[in-house]
Amino acid sequence: MAANSPEIVGSILQYLGIDIKQVKANFDSRLRVQKVIYLLMLHRDFKGMLGFGFNFYLRGPYSSDLAHVYFSLSEDKDYPLLKLPKGAMEYLNYIKDFELKDLELVASTIEVIKWSPGAKKKDVIKRVAELKPGFEKTIIERAYQEAQSMKEKFNLELQ
Repeated sequence: MAANSPEIVGSILQYLGIDIKQVKANFDSRLRVQKVIYLLMLHRDFKGMLGFGFNFYLRGPYSSDLAHVYFSLSEDKDYPLLKLPKGAMEYLNYIKDFELKDLELVASTIEVIKWSPGAKKKDVIKRVAELKPGFEKTIIERAYQEAQSMKEKFNLELQ
C-alpha cells in the first residue's frame, strides 16, 4: 500500500475501533484521528506508511490531506488487518487510549520540540503555553514529560 493510502488509514481506524461515520460527523472524532495519526508518524514503522504533512492550527498539528482521506473512506468496508512489527503495535496500543486533551497537548508539545531542536524544557513549555493558553502550566509540563518518555520508550523521531 502506498503512503497516504486510504486502506492504511481505514485499517488503523478499524483497529482502534473508531467508527468512520463518527469521524465524518463529529469534530472530536476527527480531532482524535488527526492527533493519533500525527503521533503514529513519529514511529519509524508508521512514518513511511502514512507520510502526511502537518501544519500547526489552533488545536495542534493538522493535516488537510489526512482529512481528505478519512472523508473519502467507505463506511461499510472491512479494511485489511495491519501487519506491523511488535514495537509498532506496542506503540499503537500505547497511544490509542489517550484522552483527547492529552492527545492534543502531547502532539502540540512534540510539534514545538520539532520546531526548536535543542530547546530547553522551560522554553518549550513556555511556547506551548503561549500556543495553548487554555492549559495550565503543570499539565503542559506533564505533556512534555510524556513526550520525552514516549521518545525513549518507543525510539521516536522528535526532530
